[in-house]
Amino acid sequence: MEERYLVAIVLAGGKGTRMKSDLRKVLHDLSGRSVIRHAVANLREAGIGDVIVVVGHRRDLVTEHLDGEVRFAVQEHQLGTGHAVQLALSLVGETSQSVFDCYGDMPFLSTSTIRRLIDTRSHLGVAGVILTMIADNPPDYGRGYPLSVDDRPNRNSPRLGFESASAANELRNR
Repeated sequence: MEERYLVAIVLAGGKGTRMKSDLRKVLHDLSGRSVIRHAVANLREAGIGDVIVVVGHRRDLVTEHLDGEVRFAVQEHQLGTGHAVQLALSLVGETSQSVFDCYGDMPFLSTSTIRRLIDTRSHLGVAGVILTMIADNPPDYGRGYPLSVDDRPNRNSPRLGFESASAANELRNR
């Protein structure tokens, strides 16, 4: 069942420096399909037909790869996750009531998990839900550090004892 009033914003505009590869992280092959194609396919299989991919660094590679499959928002300067989402929101139509934000480098976010997030939010009748995960050492995941005000990891901050790392999957009102 396609969610008519739900749009996905897929974040794929960063430099992906932890990969130490010239190829964009989301374009790496994983079992015969790029990482981002896995992510987009899972969103579509979960019923989200409208997908906006935010591109930035080396955007030409991603736009050529996904040409005709998704819409694109361009982030000229990488000013953080919130800025990327803000740019994509300018493409979200008036009929869209909800937005699902996620990363393009998360091919293992399953269709069933996406559906459970959608169904949970609908059942609870809340403005938004956020998916997190339990991690033994969140900094090993790459996104487990406390964030500074400008949305960059602050590795000098003391660990706060969290066992959960944000996977930046969020379903919320527009």
